[in-house]
Amino acid sequence: MFFSILILTYSNSFSQLSSEGQKIINDRRFNNFSVEKFYLDTDKHQYFSGETVWFKLYVLEESSLQLNLLTKKVHVNLYKDQKLIDNQVLYIDNGVSYGKFVTSKDLESGTYYFQINTNYNSNFNSPASFPIELISLTDNTSSIDPLNSSITKSEVISSEEPIIEFYPESNSLIKNIHNKIIVDTNLPENSTIEIVDINGNTVNLIKTNAFHQAIAFFNYNSSFKAKVLYNNKDYIFPLPVAQASGFTIFKNRILQNATYKSFLLKTNNLTLEKYSNKKLFVVLHKKGAIKSFAELIVKKDQLEYKLSFNNEDIFNGINTISILNEENQVLVNHYFFNESEIDLNADFKTISKDSIEVSLSSKSIKSFANLSIAVHADAYSQNETNIKSSIYSGNYLNFNSNNFDNDLQIIAHKANPFPYKNIIDSEYTFKRENGFKIKGKVNTSIDNLDGFKVMLTSNSNGLLLVEDLNPDKTFIFNDLVLKKDSNYE
Repeated sequence: MFFSILILTYSNSFSQLSSEGQKIINDRRFNNFSVEKFYLDTDKHQYFSGETVWFKLYVLEESSLQLNLLTKKVHVNLYKDQKLIDNQVLYIDNGVSYGKFVTSKDLESGTYYFQINTNYNSNFNSPASFPIELISLTDNTSSIDPLNSSITKSEVISSEEPIIEFYPESNSLIKNIHNKIIVDTNLPENSTIEIVDINGNTVNLIKTNAFHQAIAFFNYNSSFKAKVLYNNKDYIFPLPVAQASGFTIFKNRILQNATYKSFLLKTNNLTLEKYSNKKLFVVLHKKGAIKSFAELIVKKDQLEYKLSFNNEDIFNGINTISILNEENQVLVNHYFFNESEIDLNADFKTISKDSIEVSLSSKSIKSFANLSIAVHADAYSQNETNIKSSIYSGNYLNFNSNNFDNDLQIIAHKANPFPYKNIIDSEYTFKRENGFKIKGKVNTSIDNLDGFKVMLTSNSNGLLLVEDLNPDKTFIFNDLVLKKDSNYE
């Protein structure tokens, strides 16, 4: 029998917590740091030397993926082989900025990187990097073909011997219960892997998928090995040893359009002897930013507990379910990937030969918090930017549209559930940087300045700002971000 628990949302749970629960919530592993996440959207990914790189920059809230309204100043650097080519300092207006880099005609061919960072982000993460390819017009030795250049998914390199690694679904294997293990390998798709027990009996036959992974699910009541036939030769791989006690979490299969995500917390009888009638704490979070929290009483005769989360109470991207005990110890972490469905409709209306009006609408969302649109000709052959891999996981996972396979990739890469646990809110090493204000008054004999404006330009900063002139001939430019020693008019 399952015991379903109600996962309380972040906004109304804390007043109902026990003293132990309050202690966990206040632990330094959990936070509300408003960590930044960057995304740079360039007009294309391949340029000739001397071309202008047009870009739009987004600063997002890492946990919610909404525009970060606190950030005002961002540093954008262009590098090649760790050599600084150019740099800019941009003012961020409600999470968004835009600009251009004019590349020098003397630059050599190769891969260049835009490095994005803020002073505040240095407390938490390394700068974000976004590559572009540059083709020199004067370098005849360039290996880049501008007519047939693409970035393809790297294939697994075949080797003389198979490689197999095992990853328990929740990074824990518990004796005498069914455990799920992700198998990561270099074997081709549809390769067969046989799981055998200590007596040589087959307990599971699994096949690799297109991502060279497979799932093994069986009762862990023995020691086990994996057998593989590779290049007409048998290979044996020992599976990890299970713990005598502990907890693990499985993701339940549910209907595709379900309004919730379901998970199963499992343990064995030896663990119940220790935790019977004690509290466990269930925390849904993203790198320590809490979304949901609940308390659970372990029953003396119950080995399985159902955890259900409404889709609206789940982060976009990588989520973590952490189970803690009354001593504030993390017993198990489970990672899963979530991507909200957005029904986006676009209507196109031709205005003139070179202009099209695009109207966007959605039944599921009332406004678009962050939306990047690129318009290209039908023959456009540049590679699409994988926005999700940048926003969700810091550029180290290439997600596909299948959430199930995404979960496997997260588990295999061993994400860190609490990367900011050693950071104290009141002791940031690097503070937020803000712009400054320019106030002035126009000296003119013209009495009526109604409709007049003041323009501020700076070539070194890429600035072109226009503000209304007040009736008393004064003007204000707010939140300016300028380079040191820059000139402006």
